[in-house]
Amino acid sequence: MSGTPRPVLGRNEDTTAPEISTAINSDLMFRMPALQLVQAQLRNNPQVYNYLFTYKSPVMGGIFGACHALEIGFVFGTHDDFFCGTGAAADELSRCIQDAWTSFARTGKPNCGSMGDWPTYGDKRWTMLIRYPVPARGRTL
Repeated sequence: MSGTPRPVLGRNEDTTAPEISTAINSDLMFRMPALQLVQAQLRNNPQVYNYLFTYKSPVMGGIFGACHALEIGFVFGTHDDFFCGTGAAADELSRCIQDAWTSFARTGKPNCGSMGDWPTYGDKRWTMLIRYPVPARGRTL
């Protein structure tokens, strides 16, 4: 690879070799084991849901991206200015995530008023993308 950033996979953004390496390693360490767990659960219960949290941490100019466990601060409403970000956008994202997690704890389904109906993972491997802005009562797949 040359040292010049170039678009990768049609994303229309400059991506460097270290960024590609980080994405691959993140998938190997976190995403793939999570999907294996979802697949194993699916064999026991068709009501399986999956999400991918894509909101990016503002730490160090966003270098950590949507890092592992970043959503936990939003789930519990403890998102801070340093790691998670604060303000109206972060508060709205936290409210939506809390709505979905509360619904899931109560009913076994994350469907909720703020984020709409979640598709089950199933044969099509549907995955809800959680990001800001949160799509109004619709799916982001």
